[in-house]
Amino acid sequence: MKQEARPIAPVTPSAQYGTETTDPDSFDLRLLLRTLLRKRRLILGVMLSVAVAVYLLVRLLPPTYTAEAKIILDPRKARVTASEAVVASVDPSEQIVNGEIQVLNSNILLNKVRRALPEAAIAQLDPTLRATSFLGGIKAMLPGFSSGAPSPLTALAPDGKDELQDTLLMQEIRDSLRIFNENVSFVITIRAEAGDADLARILANTVADTYIETQLESRQDAVKQATKWLELRVATLRKDVEAAESAVADFASANLLRDGGTLENATQQLAQLNS
Repeated sequence: MKQEARPIAPVTPSAQYGTETTDPDSFDLRLLLRTLLRKRRLILGVMLSVAVAVYLLVRLLPPTYTAEAKIILDPRKARVTASEAVVASVDPSEQIVNGEIQVLNSNILLNKVRRALPEAAIAQLDPTLRATSFLGGIKAMLPGFSSGAPSPLTALAPDGKDELQDTLLMQEIRDSLRIFNENVSFVITIRAEAGDADLARILANTVADTYIETQLESRQDAVKQATKWLELRVATLRKDVEAAESAVADFASANLLRDGGTLENATQQLAQLNS
């Protein structure tokens, strides 16, 4: 027996759940809100889990403290004498400021900073002496992170250990510093970051003090060299003056003997020569 095909009844919008529309530029806001309400427990659970994970991660991360020391290159000129200065004054410019920043980042200055740091600061900066953090201990206990390989310092001779330790310490000091100049100014900022507030302060101040002491020492050396040169020049001129005075005296005495002069004439000639 053949059955007749029945037409499908059209879907009417539901006042309770809402229906999706065929228009791609529109959506049913009530359907979206009801879907969110049905999934509210899952959404709140995910948000709470992420918040707890972020909080624990932030609590496990070590804090970082920042300290800054500022140095200004004085562009003013102080004229002490009317003649040219012994030590030439440098006019601060962008090139000069960048050059001084390179001096602050140089190994020579950082090596002086390393020698000037106190032992407590060295113990915190030296990666070979630093205590293992909580995250480091967890990584060491995990089989994927613990390789069991010995430390590179154990396989070296004592001299090699000291050299490698100094290299690691210098790199740690360099990584803790950021040196830059302020915009359109002669101010150089020395920024130090460390896990301890006192360590950051000591590191920034030590770099600034060492730079100033180095500049003073270089100027003092330049003045000493100029003073030695002036002393040699004065001694040479003194000898020339003495030789000239001796030649004048010999010439005067020879003239007196040749002309048969008296003591009175010799006295007058000496007076004229002196005037």
